[in-house]
Amino acid sequence: MSIISAKLNQNEIDYLEKIAIENHLFKGESKEPSVGKAMKELIKWCQMMNIKIGEKQNNVLSEIQKMLEQIHTTIPHLMYLQRMQILFQSDAISDEKIASCKQQSIDFINASCGAFQDIQYQNISTVENENGMSKLPIDKNKSKWKTTKV
Repeated sequence: MSIISAKLNQNEIDYLEKIAIENHLFKGESKEPSVGKAMKELIKWCQMMNIKIGEKQNNVLSEIQKMLEQIHTTIPHLMYLQRMQILFQSDAISDEKIASCKQQSIDFINASCGAFQDIQYQNISTVENENGMSKLPIDKNKSKWKTTKV
C-alpha cells in the first residue's frame, strides 16, 4: 500500500464529499465525509467500469445506439414473417372477418402504444400508410431486399 497526496480544488473536494456522503464513507466513527475513501472508491469504480481517462465517456450513448441498430435490424424480419403468416392464413378468412381483425388490431395498438403517434421525428422522414401509421418506405428499385428463388 502506498500513500498518495493530491492537490484538489474546491469543486473536486465538494464532489468527493458528495460521493462520500452518498456512499456512507466517513472518517472513522465520525459523520465527517472522507474525501480519501471517496477517491479510493471512485478509482475502484473507474477500474471496474473500464473507464479510460482522457477518452470521451459515451458508453451510454453507444449502448443506446447499439440497441437501436439491433432493433432496426430486427423489425423488418419480424414484419416479413408476420406478413407471410397473414398471407398464408387469409385465404380461408372472409373479407368481413379480415376487416374486423384490422379494426381490432388498430384498437389494440392505440390502447397499447398509441402515444407513439405523438413522437415528432427529428432525424428521419416518414409517410403515413392507409391506417395513419408512420412508415419509412423506399423506392422498390432501390431496395436490397429481394426474394430468392425456391
